[in-house]
Amino acid sequence: MTDFMDIINRCTSGLLRTATDCSPETPVTTCGAWTMSDLVGHLTTVQFRAIGRIGQSSEIATPLALPTNYSELIDLGYKTLQNFDESFGSLAGDAPCWNWTGSNQNVGWMRRRQAHESTIHFYDALHAVGNAALPNWASSGGIDQPLAADGIREFMEVFLPRVNQKKELPNLGSLHIHATDGPATSEWYISMDPDGKLAAVEGHQKADTVIRGSASDILLWIWGRREPIAQNDLEKFGDLEAISAWRTAFSI
Repeated sequence: MTDFMDIINRCTSGLLRTATDCSPETPVTTCGAWTMSDLVGHLTTVQFRAIGRIGQSSEIATPLALPTNYSELIDLGYKTLQNFDESFGSLAGDAPCWNWTGSNQNVGWMRRRQAHESTIHFYDALHAVGNAALPNWASSGGIDQPLAADGIREFMEVFLPRVNQKKELPNLGSLHIHATDGPATSEWYISMDPDGKLAAVEGHQKADTVIRGSASDILLWIWGRREPIAQNDLEKFGDLEAISAWRTAFSI
C-alpha cells in the first residue's frame, strides 16, 4: 500500500531542495509562465489550506501571506510541510476534512490528493533545472508505478467530472489508455456520453485512439508534463491531432 505521507514529505522536501539551489526567477515551463518562486509559493499555499480544512465541513479560506524574500519563502515551505506532517500524520483516514468534490470529505482523500500534487510539482521543479528523470524511491526512473497508476485513477475518478463541469467539449470519439508496466494494472476507456460529457470506464475496450506506455509517462502526459504528442515516446495509435485534442480536453 502506498504511503502517501511519505510521498508528500519526500517530494515536497525534494522540491524545496531543488528550489534552494536555483534562482527564484528560474522558469518552470511545465506550469506556463510560472517561476520557481511561484511554484514554491503554490505548493506551500496548497498544503497550508489543506491543514485548515481538517475537521471542517465547508471551505474556510484562510489567507496565507507569502514572503517576498526567496529564502524566507523556502523556509515557510519547510515549516508548512512540518505542520502538514504533524497535522495529518496521526489522524485516521476517515477523520473529517473538507474538499471541493462534495464527497469523500476525509483525511484519507486529502492525503492522496496532496501526494499526487507534490509528486507532479516535484517533477516540475526538476524539469525546470534540467533533471526530468524524477528520482524514484522504489526502483529507477519515472514516478513509482503503483503511485502513477493511482494518479491515473484519481484523474479519471476525481478530475474528469471537473473537466465536464468546466468545459463544453467537442466530440472527441473515444480514447484507450493502457499503462503497460506493472505491478498495478491501469487501463481506461474514455468516451463521450449522449449528453456531451466525458465518461471513463476501467478496463480494455477498442477505441478510436490509443495511448500506451509506462504509468509514469501516461500520468505526466495527462497532466500536460510531456512534449507534444508527435514528439514524445508514448506509443500512439490513431490520429495524432485527435490525441492532442484529448490532452487539451484534460486541461483544467
